[in-house]
Amino acid sequence: KRHLSTAAHYKPLHKYALGAFYVFRLLFWILLVQGLFFSNWQGILILATLRIAVEYIVIGSGARKFKEGGLILALPLLDLFLVFLQLSIFSSDSSPKQNHWK
Repeated sequence: KRHLSTAAHYKPLHKYALGAFYVFRLLFWILLVQGLFFSNWQGILILATLRIAVEYIVIGSGARKFKEGGLILALPLLDLFLVFLQLSIFSSDSSPKQNHWK
């Protein structure tokens, strides 16, 4: 929520980039489920596996450097959790309230 309170000060390009990051993550999971049921599920599964494999390689190398290798196995769950967490934060308070000292 802290980032929402300062979002007005972000450059427009950064606002769009951050928004696109979460929108594309959400769209990946929505289209994955839809594609598995209504499309060529083998092709969809190959593309999803490729995306997750790239994430494992990129995030896994960073996790190993920080000695957090145990989190690598939970990566798809953490990714899905991030999407729902961001949605709940954005929808809970779209206009941040300013806190004033008494």
